[in-house]
Amino acid sequence: MAVGEGGVWVASGGGCSASISHIDPETNTVVAEIPVDVVTDVAAGAGAVWAAGSVCSEGTNEGVVFRVDPQSDTVVATIPVACISNAESPGCHPSDVVAGEGGVWVSLNSDENTGEIVRIDPETNEVLARIAVQGWPRDLVVGEGALWAFTLTEFAGATVEGGSLLRIDPRTNEVTATLLRGELVPGGGTEIPPAIAAGEGGVWVWAKREQTGFAATRIDARTNELTSESTALEHFFPFTVGAGGVWFIGSSDEGATLARLNPRTLKIDQSVALEVTPIDAAFDSSSGAFWIADYWPSVVRVDLRASGNRLEHDGFAIDVPAGWDGRVFSLAPSGSRALLQVANFELPDQDGLEPPSELSPEEEDPIKAMSGDDVLITLSGGRRGTGESTPPSIRPSDFLPPGPQIPRGHTVAEHSFCWNGACVEVTVDFARSPPDPDLIESVNQVLASVSFAPR
Repeated sequence: MAVGEGGVWVASGGGCSASISHIDPETNTVVAEIPVDVVTDVAAGAGAVWAAGSVCSEGTNEGVVFRVDPQSDTVVATIPVACISNAESPGCHPSDVVAGEGGVWVSLNSDENTGEIVRIDPETNEVLARIAVQGWPRDLVVGEGALWAFTLTEFAGATVEGGSLLRIDPRTNEVTATLLRGELVPGGGTEIPPAIAAGEGGVWVWAKREQTGFAATRIDARTNELTSESTALEHFFPFTVGAGGVWFIGSSDEGATLARLNPRTLKIDQSVALEVTPIDAAFDSSSGAFWIADYWPSVVRVDLRASGNRLEHDGFAIDVPAGWDGRVFSLAPSGSRALLQVANFELPDQDGLEPPSELSPEEEDPIKAMSGDDVLITLSGGRRGTGESTPPSIRPSDFLPPGPQIPRGHTVAEHSFCWNGACVEVTVDFARSPPDPDLIESVNQVLASVSFAPR
């Protein structure tokens, strides 16, 4: 399952009669079924939809990647990716595919407990590199400047006993580190939810730890070192990092859950029961919707943003989407300069959202705590002015040039608008430069919710 290129894309079917379903997220309807022989995974990016699979021919399956045009919903290229290191193996087949870091990457598994990761150039559809792997590379994720591969590496006869995390440098197409060797919980692939996610400066996996047993575990992407903290969880299948945390498929006594792990506290701060048996999940940052695929097959949309809050002060109001945080406080004892702040990460504690309270000198500056895809929206009211305008939409042309007032590595945009003689200054601070386009769209949706009712 993948979200991007204007749609939600779901692989389904078996044998030599599979398909890729194109779902329109605006109407929640299937607008096209794209026939293929065999498909195991899909990805969206680089102007196309990519499907790992096979072409059925004379009783054999030849590993390929299908390139789909998202505008015409047709297969425009079929790219052979069969194993080279073990070309005679009839069990060599694609497992996962992901787009990013200048390439399209597909994992291949053979029946000899070995595999490859193939890199495709999205501009030419040519295979640029083949990376031999000891073990079965399954789930792939791009993030934090690298390609990460959940790989089954520990075998006892026909039994898989454990997995490892491989780090691959997209500049050299080489495996630069093997982490948590044999400690990852066996799984991954087409019938198990995603096993890894990257973001917030780390890579998130489900591993067996001596102190806690099976636990949600973070590896520092800068040092490749395992952080000391972990959270014991019965199930932890992470699939995205954003919207305030690490989102994963988990479990409770009642069944499967969609849950969020706070990346700073490693505590679960949000959980929603799922009435399905998930095998895949994806997040649409532009709408705040989660898409969950199950075994049957069917797809469920979970829209947590609909249950968000509304932040209000002095007639101004702004939405705080589900999974985001918001607060009202004053920079002056008189309350003459009140700020409304909305962020996709946890803001410093306040005594409720209102009435405004002073920002104590020892309170942590939220900007210093920002990282990765964090964003902070600040509305500053109290200024009188003339003219009428609507809340702004942030565009790349609005970004301020680097300077001493811009935190290192951040991107900042500023705007102002007025209603009925009252004006508001808007500052948007992205922790990344340049910010992700989907995150900009999410910010614009929040800004579009701003309203003013004069008192």
